[in-house]
Amino acid sequence: MDLYFDCAWGISGDMTIAALLDSGASFERLSRELRKLLLAGYALRYTKTEKDGIVMSDFDVLIDPDAYDNRVQRNYYDVRKLIGQSPFCKEVKRRACAVLEIAADSQAKAHKTTKSGVYFHETGAIDSIVDIVGTAICLEDLGAGHIFASPLTEGKGMIRYRAGRLPVPVPATKNTLHDHHIPYDVTDVEQELITPTGAAIAAALFEDFFPKQQLKEKGYGILKSGIGAGKREYGKGGFLQCHALI
Repeated sequence: MDLYFDCAWGISGDMTIAALLDSGASFERLSRELRKLLLAGYALRYTKTEKDGIVMSDFDVLIDPDAYDNRVQRNYYDVRKLIGQSPFCKEVKRRACAVLEIAADSQAKAHKTTKSGVYFHETGAIDSIVDIVGTAICLEDLGAGHIFASPLTEGKGMIRYRAGRLPVPVPATKNTLHDHHIPYDVTDVEQELITPTGAAIAAALFEDFFPKQQLKEKGYGILKSGIGAGKREYGKGGFLQCHALI
């Protein structure tokens, strides 16, 4: 099944998983497969929510900050080893490691160091590991083949991070968008719409970027659609659409 993501409101890891679950991926299989990572200190929450009068899926990784696995710092090689040693199928490992590598390269460039020298505030955290591996699991569950997307959409302004304030797009996201030539538009929303994990998913897994109107001329129709909710409120929108193509 080929897929098309409409990223009119940006992209993040949890939005991607929510959209894939709404498209028919199994939450039970996702939960079961993620247990193969042998990580503790988190729980998954999958619910339905409503935005703009549209019912959609919402996915969360609930973190126990006191758990041991959430106090361990992991760099790129630690996380890659964790994925590699887990009994996932080959395609889940390939996709997850591809996203992880791009995220790590972008963070390393932002911090002017190597992949081994950066202990990620996102990529090494449990929630981002789950987002990266969970996306690969859901894609495999859906039997995803070719994956396309619209040009991405980013906000503007400044956002607050642990170390202070950063411009939007944040450096890691900007590196990924630039280095992988991902087209994106900027809206008037003063928020981060593309997270570093979301940018890495787009760079690693999306084969081409073009407006949805071009699907027909490329020989595609839309079989069904799933919608994943974002966590921020903008007054309207704030979701990611995933279209299964025929």
